[in-house]
Amino acid sequence: WKDGYGGMTSNGSIVGYDSPAGGTFCETSIVHGGRQSMPLRYRNIAPISYSEVERTWIPPQNWTLYGADVLSLYFRGDPNANTPDTLYLTVKDFGGHAATVKHPEAAVAAGEWQQWTIPFSDLGVNAAQIQSMLIGIGDRTNPKYGSGTLFVDDIQLIRRPKP
Repeated sequence: WKDGYGGMTSNGSIVGYDSPAGGTFCETSIVHGGRQSMPLRYRNIAPISYSEVERTWIPPQNWTLYGADVLSLYFRGDPNANTPDTLYLTVKDFGGHAATVKHPEAAVAAGEWQQWTIPFSDLGVNAAQIQSMLIGIGDRTNPKYGSGTLFVDDIQLIRRPKP
């Protein structure tokens, strides 16, 4: 995951911890599944109005294999420390099309693990040719400055059950 660390003036994100605990930069105590989650620290302080991390795939990924039609991820914040803000996800396909979906709530303050499911049909991109995915916090056009840490875990592609 590429973050905003290292002098970017428009992106206030940092993935992982500065000092690896137990040999990893990931979170090993606050996890939804498995042994670690991704801490995404955000610092949206003027002039920075958003924080986002990006994962790029070469070659592009076919998310439709085995009938998958939904992107699912779990996230959790700290309601006592995080400034509420917009959580969004952007997916780009190999053809250059991009789609952004915003979580309907100020999700970064959720103190318990929340599942966010996004049907491919809501993305409007070629799900068989995914080039990159961004997870972001903030709003580029209407900033609400603040900071905190969001934990992301269990990013997966799933198939909706048939009715």
